[in-house]
Amino acid sequence: MPGQLALSEVLESWPDFDCAIHVPLSENCGGVVEPLLAAVPTIAGNVGGLPEVVIDGLTGRLVPIRNPGALAESIFESLTNPEEHRGMARLGRELVATMFDVRRTAREVYQVYCHILDRAQDAPPEFDARLFLADRVLNPSDACEVQSPCRTTRDTFDEQMHQTA
Repeated sequence: MPGQLALSEVLESWPDFDCAIHVPLSENCGGVVEPLLAAVPTIAGNVGGLPEVVIDGLTGRLVPIRNPGALAESIFESLTNPEEHRGMARLGRELVATMFDVRRTAREVYQVYCHILDRAQDAPPEFDARLFLADRVLNPSDACEVQSPCRTTRDTFDEQMHQTA
């Protein structure tokens, strides 16, 4: 197929990206998981389950769909503040690496089936991205590769936690 790249070529190319943009009209998490795993600053549409992975101001930027002005502003912000956005992307990498880890998800699926077959067994706890990030933002020495850009991320996290409380 013309234009198709081998997996090795795709993996090698991600570090060359200044940012990744994924603004679908409906959900497709795959468009944000790969760039975040590569720690590429990510801008996504505020649709479907994308806000569970791209948490605005923490792991990337969310923009309203069908709003090219907001998208352009977010792209400009990402390109003019690369260190801040790379810090968010590093935090995003930690989130998606854990959220989509095959061992964690396999264990969760197994626990779901056990619960369905035997209601006496507890259902698995829901993965809470905000709780996961809270630990990394509030205790950055425990998080891998989260460095000074987390100061900005921590401020954003504190603001978001107060808004949802």
